This record gives sequence, structure tokens and C-alpha cells, in this order.
Amino acid sequence: MVACLRRYSALSSFRRHVRVLIAVRDLTQPNSERTSVAWFSDIDTAQKGMVGFSDFKAALPTLSHEEARSIFDSIDVAHEGLISVSEFHAATAVGMRRLSAEELLAALLMMGGKQGKLVYGTFRKVLNKQLPEMSEDEVKELFNTLDTDGDGVIDLEEFGAFVQVEETSQFI
Repeated sequence: MVACLRRYSALSSFRRHVRVLIAVRDLTQPNSERTSVAWFSDIDTAQKGMVGFSDFKAALPTLSHEEARSIFDSIDVAHEGLISVSEFHAATAVGMRRLSAEELLAALLMMGGKQGKLVYGTFRKVLNKQLPEMSEDEVKELFNTLDTDGDGVIDLEEFGAFVQVEETSQFI
């Protein structure tokens, strides 16, 4: 699990955010991967559905305080000082696997995309809400990076090409 969390924490905040969207959807599906939920329950000693840093660090004693804090902060996409089960699921079960076309489309639509396409105004609005630490210039740069054909629209192919990560066998 530690290797998986380390790789996940190295992803960009946008890629982590997309994986949280997929994890939320994933957890509502029948027969979804439940290993991460069991791990989360082990860490959530108070059984409140949220894990604070002290419980997280206690569950991963081989990590230094600094590394545990860095990984914890990367998983805490909502910046609440707590990790939810969906954030943890995103980091462990969704994190490093190849995303399906259906998952990519669902994430794109959850970000406000219509008909498999996302325009800059919607993209900016979502990122300003979900990733407020990103400056306007960073949002523009990210949009332009995703919009590889320069047509002013991020389509499913462009979105998928950017958010995919190299699959790893070090995962679950």
C-alpha cells in the first residue's frame, strides 16, 4: 500500500481530483473494488468515515513524519485536514490503474462537460471551485495542455490522454 500511496502523491492535483470523481462514482457501483474500503476501515479507528493525520501516520509507521504528511496532504483533495473514504479509494483502488473510457467520460461529465467535450469557461469554473490553489495562469496553461489540437475544447480523447498514468503492478 505504501508504494501505491507514494506514486499517487506524485500525481498532479488535477489528476488526483479526476480520480476522486471516479472513486465517488465507483463506490456507488455494485461489485466495486472493496479492498480499499477495508483498508480505510482499519485506519479509521473511530469509525467516523474520515481519517485524520494521526490515525493515518499510526497506520503507516514505516513512513517518516514528513513523508506521511506529504502523502496525507496529497490524498486530502478537499483540503479539509481529513481523508474521506472516496479520497482514500481514489488513492488506492483508482489511483494507478488504467481508467476505462466509461470512467473518463463519467469524470468529464461530472466536471461539466457536455457531449464528451469541455470548454474553457466550465473547466475554469470547476477548477476554481475544486482546486482553488491554482492561479488563473495555471488553469489556462493546464487547459491549453489538455487541448492538444488547439480548438478551444477538451474532448474525451484529449482528456483521457492527459489523465491516464502508466499502469503499475505495485498497486493492490
